[in-house]
Amino acid sequence: MYSIKLQRSLYGLKQSGRMWYNRLSEYLLKEGYVNNPICPCIFIKKSETGFAIIAVYVDDLNLVGTPEELTRTTNYLKKEFEMKDLGKTKFCLGLQIEHFPNGVLVHQSTYIKKVLKRFYMDKAHPLSSPMVVRSLDVKKTHFVLAKRMKSYLVLKYSSAPTRRHWNGIKHILRYLRGTTDMGLFYSRESKQQLLGYADAGYLSDPHKGRSQTGYVFNYNGTAISWRSVKQTMVTLSGLLNFIDGVWSFCGDQGQIIIVTTNHRDKLDPALLRPGRMDMHIHMSYCTVSAFKQLAFNCLGVRHHPLFQQIEGLISKVEVTPAEVSGELMKSKDPGTSLQGLINFLCNKIKEDGGEAAE
Repeated sequence: MYSIKLQRSLYGLKQSGRMWYNRLSEYLLKEGYVNNPICPCIFIKKSETGFAIIAVYVDDLNLVGTPEELTRTTNYLKKEFEMKDLGKTKFCLGLQIEHFPNGVLVHQSTYIKKVLKRFYMDKAHPLSSPMVVRSLDVKKTHFVLAKRMKSYLVLKYSSAPTRRHWNGIKHILRYLRGTTDMGLFYSRESKQQLLGYADAGYLSDPHKGRSQTGYVFNYNGTAISWRSVKQTMVTLSGLLNFIDGVWSFCGDQGQIIIVTTNHRDKLDPALLRPGRMDMHIHMSYCTVSAFKQLAFNCLGVRHHPLFQQIEGLISKVEVTPAEVSGELMKSKDPGTSLQGLINFLCNKIKEDGGEAAE
């Protein structure tokens, strides 16, 4: 048996892309190009005569900049790498780019036609408006159209689609059929104006109580960046609206809302005003008796061989009942859940010991 050390990466191997990027980036950084921290595939160089931007996609490079800097960049790259100049970019990652004297048009007509033909909708009746939410059952699913190369329609919860869902997809395809030739036109006018819009839809996800946040940035009236994403956490405004709604629902019934926390100083003052939180009761950390009750509530067990070890760990660390419950509910098997709780408590003891040492 012989061991052979590979001195250079081979084209087609899993590591070849990373090795090629390392070599290219090292070469460009020596020339003064700056690697964009947000998008590592972008290299930018500015000088008194202009600028040059290199966008890297595997072994394809898109160059953008002033004529003098582009010529200098091309000559610099040809010294080190074998390159072929394909002229102005016409296709890039599913996008079509058309160059005109007064600007550049970016669209996806070829990609859309391919999608329509794939689903036999290339001769469907076109529509001028996108799908509306009320045309679907919001209690079941929603749709996402992924406009990427080799991607078609992504249907969330596709395990049990219904006729209503199929009608929604057909509405999307008919909308694409009617807007095939639409795109984004970037004018060459010297007018420079950057304008951004942002908005959030309150409780747009009825399943998890999350809101949807979206934004779009326009440059000279044309969109250059946009996004719509579900918020990863419950916002303060959403929590306040929820509490106020509960109070309104209670009316004069004399109901009590209890918010449990051991960190009152970290709460927002808007939560502590009279009418939202009138009294603060300190909640103690989990005790041995509380753990046994939680184990019975979550797992239905009164006794287990791991109880003794857990009781010893709980007496050494400050852990809340919510944390213990979270670990116990990760599995329906008592042994697995209790062992996970032991690992959690051991890690917490180590963390607390490290903080104390610091």
